[in-house]
Amino acid sequence: MVDRWFKKVAHVSCLALLLAAASASAAPRYRLVNIDNSQAQFSSANGVSPDGKVAGYIEQTPQDRDRGGQAFVRDAGSLRTLGRMDGLSAAARINSDGHVVGVTAASHLADTRPFWYDGAQLRDFGGAWGVASDINEKSQIVGGLSPEEGGHRTAFLHDENGTTLLGTLAGAPGIEGVQSIATSINEAGQIAGSSSIAAGGPTHAFRYENGSMHDLGTLGLDSTANGINAGGQVVGSSFVSTYVEHAFLHDGSSMHDLGTLGGANSAAHAINASGLVVGTSAVLDPPNWLTGYHAFLFENGEMLDLNALVDGSAQGWTLVAAHDINDRGEIVGRGYFNNGYHGFLLQPVPEPGTVALMGVGLLAIAVASRRGVRRSTSGGPALAS
Repeated sequence: MVDRWFKKVAHVSCLALLLAAASASAAPRYRLVNIDNSQAQFSSANGVSPDGKVAGYIEQTPQDRDRGGQAFVRDAGSLRTLGRMDGLSAAARINSDGHVVGVTAASHLADTRPFWYDGAQLRDFGGAWGVASDINEKSQIVGGLSPEEGGHRTAFLHDENGTTLLGTLAGAPGIEGVQSIATSINEAGQIAGSSSIAAGGPTHAFRYENGSMHDLGTLGLDSTANGINAGGQVVGSSFVSTYVEHAFLHDGSSMHDLGTLGGANSAAHAINASGLVVGTSAVLDPPNWLTGYHAFLFENGEMLDLNALVDGSAQGWTLVAAHDINDRGEIVGRGYFNNGYHGFLLQPVPEPGTVALMGVGLLAIAVASRRGVRRSTSGGPALAS
């Protein structure tokens, strides 16, 4: 009786292993969460914290199209707006404490002011103009500041010691025609961004660490850095020719072209500690302006269309751009659905290997049970489990 049950469990376990191996490449990897439940006129999910909080921009009413929408935070399934300092507000990134950074502006066409949200209210940077781009778990903030509207911006770091200007690749800030911006910061305080390398010259991606700004080069012409991970790897985009821009990954020693999904252009927006890169790429050349760009995931040397990796929860969607990814593998971005753009959150689903592990677990239990029966029936003590 025991032998027959053991053989049956072993058979099921082996079958589970075979099915898992056969279906691993085709199985959906993510489920989609519609950030605004299609109740908004427009929304975009721009940042995701290590624990899954989401921040972005939302226009809830037709009037918001004219005056501008608001920054939002989505936490535990509940979305709330953060208000406005000027005409509109938009969130860029968020940390686990729910602290948010972004920009405010009088209108869609006006110059922006940076803000940070401390969990209670929006705060500015002493009336400066510019952008706040990223915030880490230590609530260190980076971006670009200008003392006047429409002025040249300089990369900055804001922390408990105040605001520090980081300079440029062309030297000290303040040179006519020279500017810089910091776009991402990791927990070690390494910063990624972009800077002019000379007055009126091209822009290069940089990594800032230990008080120094390092030029990361280009794939041909200008380059722009958008994200940095815990290992100091930097991602962004670089023009390989006058009108062709490709996503790149800088591994600490050199810049690598990540290619495209078939169209001419692509851009990488974020990278997590595992080296997974997300961004957007043209799939047609020239691309359709509505859905001709698709969100991508780059892993193991290959750029994958995220639209092909989501389960039935994404039916009717075209995922256009992925803006951020955390170390849990959660991805946020913007997609086209129900005749409008809406923010999305992609949550990883269990891999087929999980089913196989269940089978192996059952097999282990069966073996232990069988040993216990043998020992018990032969006069020895039964094994405790």
